[in-house]
Amino acid sequence: MSNRTNDLRDMIDSAQAGYDRYEPIFSSLVDNYLSVMDNTLVESLTKRNKSHIFFPKINAKVKRIVVSFQESYFQTDTFASVKPTFDKNIDKAEALNEAVDFYTTSKMKSLFETFTPSFYYAPILGTVVSRVYWDGEKPQIDSIMLKDIRFDPSARTTQDIRYYVHDIYLTVQDIKAFQRSGIYKKNVDADTLTEESQTDDNTIHTRIKLQEVYTQTKKGEWTVSTFHDRSTVLRQDVALQDGNPFVVGGLIPQIENPYEEDDIVRVYFDSIVSAIVPLQQEMNQKKNQQIDAIKRQLEPQIMIPTLSGLNPIDIERGARFLRIKNPTSLTVIPAPDPRVAGMTIESIDMDIAENIGVSAQQNGISSDTQKTATESSILSNEGNSRLQGYMRAFNETYFKPIFERVSQLVWKYGDDRFFAGVSRDVPFEFVAKINTGLGATNKEIQLAGIEKSYGMINGLFGMALQVQDVETAQRAMQASEKLIREALPLMGIEDVDEILGEEQDEQLDGQSEGTRPSGVNELSGMEGDINGAEQYEGNPLQQSPRLEQDIGAY
Repeated sequence: MSNRTNDLRDMIDSAQAGYDRYEPIFSSLVDNYLSVMDNTLVESLTKRNKSHIFFPKINAKVKRIVVSFQESYFQTDTFASVKPTFDKNIDKAEALNEAVDFYTTSKMKSLFETFTPSFYYAPILGTVVSRVYWDGEKPQIDSIMLKDIRFDPSARTTQDIRYYVHDIYLTVQDIKAFQRSGIYKKNVDADTLTEESQTDDNTIHTRIKLQEVYTQTKKGEWTVSTFHDRSTVLRQDVALQDGNPFVVGGLIPQIENPYEEDDIVRVYFDSIVSAIVPLQQEMNQKKNQQIDAIKRQLEPQIMIPTLSGLNPIDIERGARFLRIKNPTSLTVIPAPDPRVAGMTIESIDMDIAENIGVSAQQNGISSDTQKTATESSILSNEGNSRLQGYMRAFNETYFKPIFERVSQLVWKYGDDRFFAGVSRDVPFEFVAKINTGLGATNKEIQLAGIEKSYGMINGLFGMALQVQDVETAQRAMQASEKLIREALPLMGIEDVDEILGEEQDEQLDGQSEGTRPSGVNELSGMEGDINGAEQYEGNPLQQSPRLEQDIGAY
C-alpha cells in the first residue's frame, strides 16, 4: 500500500473527526425544526397526564424565511447574469448570457427545485454545499446534504479548503459501468462490495456508499480519488479538468471562541436558529403548562373525605344527583392562573422574533400586544432589514460563486450556436450579478415603496418638462419604466417583456484595461476544448447521464 493511499485515508479520518464534533449540534437543530421532542421527556409527561405538545416556532420562522427567499430570488425570469469588465467584451457577455439563460431554463432542472433545499438548509444548519460540473451536455448543480460532505478541518476559510470528502451512493451496475469506461479500476470485484446477506432480487437496486476524496495539489490543481470502506481503491488522483466543483456558502459566519481549544472547523457557517433553540424549549414548557392550567380550571381537583359517602365516579361521569353526608367537607384545590403563563409566552415570543428577525406579523399572526401603525411598520422594516442581510450574505458566499462557475462551464463547453462570431480562445473577464429583489420582502411594503418612488420620479419628470430639460426627462422616464418592471411581478404578472417589450441592456461605464474591480472572474485556463464532449472519452455518462450526478465532473 502506497504512502499516498495512506495519506488519503488519513484525510478521510480527519475530515470525519471534524464533522463528528458538530454532528450532535446539527441533529439538535434538525429535531427542533421537525418538532421532535425528547422521548424521555414525553414519557415522563405522559405518565403524569401532562400536556406534551411541541409548538413549532422554529419551523414557522424558517418557513417564513424560505418564502422570503423564494419571492426575492424568483421575482424575475432571469436568476443571474454576467457583466463584462471592459466595454470591448460586451458582445461576449451578451452571447454568454443568452447561452446561460438557455441552459438554466431549458436544459437544467428547474432552479426553483434545485435551490429550494438550500433555502431550508441555510437557516437551519447554517452551511449549504453544492457541486457544479458539466455532465456532458449541460451544467449540473447538485445540492449536497451536509451529512454527505466533510471538509478539510484545518482550513481557515472556505477558500482555504485543500480537500473534501464526499459520500456518494451507487449501485453495483453503476460501478461496473464506470469500470467498463475506464473511470474505475477493473480489478475490483463490484459484486463483493455489497453485503453478503443481501441476496434477494432487490440487491440490484442496493446503493453502495463510496467516498470521493477531492484534493488540491501543490500546483493548485484538483484531483479525485474514490474509496469503498477505506480499504478498496477504485481510482486514485485523477485530474479534474475544471478544478474544484464544490461551492460552500451560508448566511452568517461561525464565531470563534478565542479561549476554546483549536479543534473547530472554521468552514462551517453558524445557524440563525441555533440561538432560539433554548427559547423554543421554554416556549414548549410554558404553553404546555398553560394548557394544564386550563384543564385544571375546567376539571378542578376535589378533596373528598373517605367517609363522605360520595362516589368520585359520579363526579367524573357528570351525574345529575350526588349523595353526600356533609357538603362542606368537600375542598376544591386551587388551580393555577393560565394568564400568568400567557404573559411569559408573549415575552418569549418577542425574544424569538428579536433573535431571528421574523416577527409574528410577518408570519401573518396578530400580536396580543397593542401596537400603533408606526410601531408595526418599524417592526416589519427591521425584520425586512435582517432578511435582506441574510440574502446579501447568500449572494456573496453561495449564489455568485455558483453562477460564476456555471458561466465558466457554459463558456467552455456551451453549444457553438450561442457564440457565433465570438472567439472563445481569449480569456474573458466578467462580474456575476444575482437578480435578487433586495429590500422589503413583504409585497405590500415593496409596492408601497415603489409607488412612492414612482411619484417622486414623476415630479422630477414634470419639473424637467417645465424647464425643457430633455436629458433629465428621459432619465426620469427610464427610471419610471424600471420601477414598473419591478412592480408588475409583485402584482402577479410574470412576463413583463410581453407588456413593455424587452428591456434595453445597460452599457457599462468605460474602464481602463489596467483596472479590475473586485469580484471579477477570469475564464483563464478554460479556453480550450470548447466543445467539451471529447474530454469524456469513453465516459459511460454519455450513454447514462443519470450516473453523472453521482460521480462528479471529470
